[in-house]
Amino acid sequence: FQVVKASLAYGQTRNGWIAGTQPMNGSGLNPSWTNGAVLYNEGFAVNSYLVGLSAPVTAASKVFASYQAANPVGNLSGVGAAQSIYSVGYDYNFSKRTTAYAAVSYANNYMMIDGAKSTVLMTGVRHQF
Repeated sequence: FQVVKASLAYGQTRNGWIAGTQPMNGSGLNPSWTNGAVLYNEGFAVNSYLVGLSAPVTAASKVFASYQAANPVGNLSGVGAAQSIYSVGYDYNFSKRTTAYAAVSYANNYMMIDGAKSTVLMTGVRHQF
């Protein structure tokens, strides 16, 4: 018998932000504060949160869902918008070491840019050696 599992996480980033692989175009940030996709500014911080659940469907599979948030704080908090990400997915265990998965995520205020949205679909097979 398996039960629903909950996940909680909190993180804090201080004095900079790694935004990804693309420049933060359209973010409204002064270019002197950016170096490619990395935002540097002393006093800029982000509080990050995650709440997740997973539940068994069968003995070999489970569904999962999560909510993530990144809230800018500090001296640039009025520039970036709070980012929210909603995700749902499914895992199927072929064996103890091989799992197939599929998930979809939707982000609002992506990269903390007000109004930017992103949807990502991912599938794959994971094998542990």
